[in-house]
Amino acid sequence: MASVADKLKPLTPRSPLWRKVCGWVLIVLGLAGCVLPIAPGIPLLVAGLALLAKDYAWACDLLENGRKKWDEWKARRSK
Repeated sequence: MASVADKLKPLTPRSPLWRKVCGWVLIVLGLAGCVLPIAPGIPLLVAGLALLAKDYAWACDLLENGRKKWDEWKARRSK
């Protein structure tokens, strides 16, 4: 009979739980970075959304909308 430890999957960097935890930590740090001058907020938010986009549709939608806005801004800026 297999023990409980044998049945549990190891927490690897590819596991969904690991990805979700890291994504949410980056989101929280990014929000704190937007308010406090201790961390770069926007890059941390983007990194957190990129991790969460594989598991959550809303994160994927936010990334796509942000990418479209960024492209529009670059096009307006280059004129």
